[in-house]
Amino acid sequence: MTLLSAEALRERSRPWLTPISEEKPAGVQARHDPTYEAVSTEVAKLESPAGDAVDWGAVVRGSSQLLQHTTKDLWLASYLAYGMYMTEGLSGALTGMAVLAEVTDQYWPTLFPEAKRLRGRVNAVTWFVERMGRVLPTVKVSTADNELLTNLGVAASRLAELARTRFEGQGPAFGPLMEGVMRLRASIQPPPPPPTPAAVTPEAAQPAATAQA
Repeated sequence: MTLLSAEALRERSRPWLTPISEEKPAGVQARHDPTYEAVSTEVAKLESPAGDAVDWGAVVRGSSQLLQHTTKDLWLASYLAYGMYMTEGLSGALTGMAVLAEVTDQYWPTLFPEAKRLRGRVNAVTWFVERMGRVLPTVKVSTADNELLTNLGVAASRLAELARTRFEGQGPAFGPLMEGVMRLRASIQPPPPPPTPAAVTPEAAQPAATAQA
């Protein structure tokens, strides 16, 4: 089993970690950018009484574009992370969780929402953590997912540690998310042992008697 190191998680999220510019590594406030508004409108359908379907592909594309070229924003990182789960399954969740953690870590002083709006930052990460915690019990897994689930636990632990450090005790509760990952791992049935070879009887082991001349 290959456990991802912190460096491997950073490498997985690298496409979204490049600074926007030398002058402003975290870019600019982009909440009024048309792409940002389009992403927010799609995600808002989750709360729509009409039950409109969210275009998660559009959410991923829009969030990704803005994170790479315009702004390092925790709401966008959370939308991207959940959108990647919705479009790619647990592998997408692993990448998305790594992106959320590394954006939080590397751009903390200047990312958006601004540092003075700590509650806004907490709410952004909480949005993702709570949704993933609720959805994990519904996921179907097999033995092929064991390594992926182990690494998902590594990524969740990394994000939880950053939240404890950065959010000054105001961060989200990670219990349901961590428990969800552990329950999925526990639900995987180990493969059955290979069949035991049939015992060889002494008679069968004896070579045939040589015919007497």
